[in-house]
Amino acid sequence: MSNQSRWLVYLSDLKLEAHEQWVESGYASDGRLVIQERNLSGANIPGVGLMKAQFIKCNLSSANVRGGDLTSIELVECNLEDARLELSTLDKANIKDCKFVGAYLNATNLIGTFIQSGNWSKTDLHRSNWTDAVVENVCLQIARFQGARLHKATFTNCSFQAANLVAATARDTVFDHCDFRNADLDEFTIENTRFYKCGFYNCKGVPKIEECSFIEPDISEEFNGSRIVNEDKLLTLWNKASLSV
Repeated sequence: MSNQSRWLVYLSDLKLEAHEQWVESGYASDGRLVIQERNLSGANIPGVGLMKAQFIKCNLSSANVRGGDLTSIELVECNLEDARLELSTLDKANIKDCKFVGAYLNATNLIGTFIQSGNWSKTDLHRSNWTDAVVENVCLQIARFQGARLHKATFTNCSFQAANLVAATARDTVFDHCDFRNADLDEFTIENTRFYKCGFYNCKGVPKIEECSFIEPDISEEFNGSRIVNEDKLLTLWNKASLSV
């Protein structure tokens, strides 16, 4: 059975219509879309409604869900490598241990989303909205956050190594033990935001900072706590664009 015939079976018009009816019934009837351990690679379902659907250990690599409504979707141990989700809604989604490497999520909403573990490196997240999101232990290396909104979000033990945060904004946000080594923070607007024990070695650009706190910032190359500086020292180095010295 080809990849195309596989996803057409599990994501058929009939199953998607039954799921839509389940949503319209207030989640009271049968028909919820629950798929486990299936190869759905290359699925082409732009604009689909998958509210509160559940995918567990599924291969959704290179799937096209562009512009879809994935509000409150549950994704567990799924592969969405190179998937197209731009302009989609992932508000209040629950995403655990998933791979989004190279996926396209530009202009996607992730408002109130909970993301735990997983690899989101090299994702295109420019102009995405992370308001009220909770993100824990996620790799976001080399991700593109240009113009993204990270307001009132909490990021814990996340890696932003070499990420592009140019012109992104973070207001009332918390970054706890996050790694920003080699990230581009030029014009990154951060207001009333707390950085707790984060790494800033070799950051590029100068962010716009207002009413923020930097607790035990580390500018060591290894991010091992060996070069903790005070906030004033950090900001002085930042203004000189020389966090690697």
